[in-house]
Amino acid sequence: MARRERSVGELELEVLKVIWERQPCTVVEVAEIIGRHRGNAPTTVLTVMQRLHAKGLLKRRKRRGIYHYSTTQDRGKVVGGLIDNFVHKVLDGSPLPFVAHLAEAGSLTEEQAETLRKIMRSLEKKSGEGRR
Repeated sequence: MARRERSVGELELEVLKVIWERQPCTVVEVAEIIGRHRGNAPTTVLTVMQRLHAKGLLKRRKRRGIYHYSTTQDRGKVVGGLIDNFVHKVLDGSPLPFVAHLAEAGSLTEEQAETLRKIMRSLEKKSGEGRR
């Protein structure tokens, strides 16, 4: 079975999003942005950033006595791990209920639907190559 990424909570993901966009960032910079959007206190943001650092998802470098944080993994890898965890924990390993929901809910834009069709064609091509 594939190795799954460490679990990331909702606020942790919000912090990571801010840092992916602006890295390197200080706790004060991240807390200001998160506070505006979610109302979390700077001490809460500090705790979350320390937790992400302990999980190995953030690295920090001290400059002039202040830590500047950067991510250790790109956004795609972290999001991919979250999706993998969701599929395994919630959908018992099958992504089909999720894809069916997207198709039935009508929440996909035409561009997203076309991207999904391209992915399916690529999977079909790979599947056909594997049978030879």
